[in-house]
Amino acid sequence: MSGNSSLFYSTVKYSKSGGSTVTAILVMDSGSTVYSSGASNVASGASKSYSFGGKPVPSSCRATGGMTVSGQGYFWTPSLNPC
Repeated sequence: MSGNSSLFYSTVKYSKSGGSTVTAILVMDSGSTVYSSGASNVASGASKSYSFGGKPVPSSCRATGGMTVSGQGYFWTPSLNPC
């Protein structure tokens, strides 16, 4: 993540190392809003990334990237401070 006084830019990347193909949606939670990519099938050995572009810096100065996998729920990265 990088930031300035009004916007932050983020990219979430998921690399699948084994198992069967999953349907994943990459997400960015800014506290008040959850931004998401479209759904993608990700096979073993493949990667998927999504850039969320300029988003307003959250008032909490915390943003968390992650993904939701069909039938398995959400998986989150540690929160970062874009301020």
